[in-house]
Amino acid sequence: MITFKKREIIYRPYEPIVKLIVDMIMIICVAYLLVIAFFDSTQVAGHSMNDTLKDGDTVLIDKVCYEFREPERYDLIVFEPKVANVSKFYVKRIIGLPGETVQIKEGKVYIDGKKLESDLIGTDIYNAGLAAEAIRLGSNQYFVLGDNRNNSDDSRFSNVGLVNGKDIIGRAWMVTMPLADFGFPRAKMPQSEEQTTSPTETTEAETATFVK
Repeated sequence: MITFKKREIIYRPYEPIVKLIVDMIMIICVAYLLVIAFFDSTQVAGHSMNDTLKDGDTVLIDKVCYEFREPERYDLIVFEPKVANVSKFYVKRIIGLPGETVQIKEGKVYIDGKKLESDLIGTDIYNAGLAAEAIRLGSNQYFVLGDNRNNSDDSRFSNVGLVNGKDIIGRAWMVTMPLADFGFPRAKMPQSEEQTTSPTETTEAETATFVK
């Protein structure tokens, strides 16, 4: 005759805690791998993107979004300029798209001869730079400006110029540090005129330190 011995169930009060810890570690590991695969980070140095991005902000760069869509007007991009100043990578906002004509006159941006009424930044531009004359963008070129329009080294100047699509690293996606600025960057009007330059002064380069 076959007999079965009843299995004794031993209650271990610490098991739920151990399971929770293991689950949290796995989630953190998966999140870390996703960040490594799809994102990099950059630290902003300078004032050319005030007050959307501030000096010292650490920003996550979405490296894959432009694999699925083309860069759009007003996207914040991280790119490698023609001539690096203090840093190898810059952060700017796309204003002009491939095939368009861009000009700055009377302090405002004009696209294909029409004033850009939807411009996120309403500040008058003192120095039109190269864009004082109409600039025709090529099939894979972008015209970029800093949000602090009068204190930004951008497509108005020859050391940056038009940005080629191949030089775009990705989209500036989220501010992670400092915690007070945590979140998705949104365009804001520069609050202080202390960081702006007069039309005859040289603009300060906005720079970004690339962090692997």
